[in-house]
Amino acid sequence: MAKVIDQQLAEVLYQLTNQAKDKELAGLLDKFANYLVSSGQTQRWPVIADLYRQKWLNRQGILEVEIICARPLDQNYLQTLTDELTKLLSASQLIVKTKLDPEILGGMIIRLPDRLLDASYRRQLRNLQANLL
Repeated sequence: MAKVIDQQLAEVLYQLTNQAKDKELAGLLDKFANYLVSSGQTQRWPVIADLYRQKWLNRQGILEVEIICARPLDQNYLQTLTDELTKLLSASQLIVKTKLDPEILGGMIIRLPDRLLDASYRRQLRNLQANLL
């Protein structure tokens, strides 16, 4: 239930600020902050702010992607992968974060906003083990 409320509050904040002029933003943000304080929901602010950021990025056609691999990726390969993902996802831009996790053994995991693509050797070995047993 809290997740739904956070998403609704993020949407309200987005709708309030989306068409606002620069000089109106401070007042709108003050009213929103006062609402959070008066309703005892200030602890929700970090989640609401993150959801708001995601909404703003999505509506701009910008997607955040995390690429997890066992070893650092070559910059040329990373750029090619980014370009292909941008086309595949029909995004105007990708924000790519890379993370090293030697436990995946090899391959990669690509975390998208709405799905996870797991092409790690660890997953492939687990699938093979499950099929053999």
